[in-house]
Amino acid sequence: MTKSYIYPIANRLTHGAMILSLPLCYVLGDFNQLFYYHGVLGMVFFYAVVFRILWGMFGSKHSRFSDFHFKGLKEYLLCVFGEKKSYIAHNPASSIAIVLMLVLGVLTCLSGLVLWGEKEGGGIFSSLYFSYHSLNSFAKLHELFANSLLIVVGVHICGALIDRIIHKNDSLQAIIGGYKTTPTQESITLTPTQKLFCAFYGVFALFLTLYTLYPKNLLLGFTTPSPLIAHTSSQALYQKECGSCHIAYAPYLLPKEAWGKMMSDLENHFGDDASVESDTQKELAQFLEDNSQRDTYIADRLSKERGDYLAFSQTQLFAKIHKKIPQKVFKSKEIKSRANCQSCHKDAERGYFQKSRIDFSKLNALKS
Repeated sequence: MTKSYIYPIANRLTHGAMILSLPLCYVLGDFNQLFYYHGVLGMVFFYAVVFRILWGMFGSKHSRFSDFHFKGLKEYLLCVFGEKKSYIAHNPASSIAIVLMLVLGVLTCLSGLVLWGEKEGGGIFSSLYFSYHSLNSFAKLHELFANSLLIVVGVHICGALIDRIIHKNDSLQAIIGGYKTTPTQESITLTPTQKLFCAFYGVFALFLTLYTLYPKNLLLGFTTPSPLIAHTSSQALYQKECGSCHIAYAPYLLPKEAWGKMMSDLENHFGDDASVESDTQKELAQFLEDNSQRDTYIADRLSKERGDYLAFSQTQLFAKIHKKIPQKVFKSKEIKSRANCQSCHKDAERGYFQKSRIDFSKLNALKS
């Protein structure tokens, strides 16, 4: 028996990036204050998956898909507690698991990017924020892919531990240190092209990771102008007349009927006289009614509510979304009112209410 260099540093770093980024990404998905880093870690995992796919096609001998063993899975599993056939790199179980993890990894990341645009209004699919009905199944798909990926990863880890503890195989050490005990010398040597590719991809992936931390990056950032802020005369009029007293609320925050009722009685506008010229009132009413049907998550939920309300803060949806926020926060001098959306939602005036753009530092300070 001899020691052979099976896994180069590129394999090991990629493997480490996957091991660290996937569980952290999964956990941070449940923390609103750190949700943006859920996206960042998801991208790190994606870069690692893409590299492993490319390396599986053009990489070193024992890392290529052509070196995987897909036959003999049944016989291999039946000998789980007995004597097994030895493989230099990937046995049938790990070969199938790796392919499944790569496929599920791609599906999880791509569905996550689409969902990031649809739910958060950010990244390369940010325009989908206003296409809710055509994409409302992506949340379930993303969750399905992510959970399936975790199950496969868990089975893969159990297999690696069984291989190490019961069969005393050193495959686990090999993916850490690169060397594995083999019957004959099976060491690999990277070609200059492979070394150059690894170096370039590593630097590029690091650059992209740091780039995603920049708020206005194209991958996850919030750069797309809101369709609600169109450069039209009616929009400008809305900004001037209504935005002079409060933010010009996104029209989709109220249904068409509510806007019509509000605009027909501006003399009694929440305790103030907000009346305007007749022509101005008609133009504003028409603009708000025409733009109240935006295809968003909020508009979809409001369409299912029943009740006579003239403000989003009076809806059941608002109460549900803000149920964990104490009443003292809304009454504080910093917030003053439930209608003061922009005090916590950084992009409220643009019509975006994504959780990754909430000022949690202010919110937490007011809660304490």
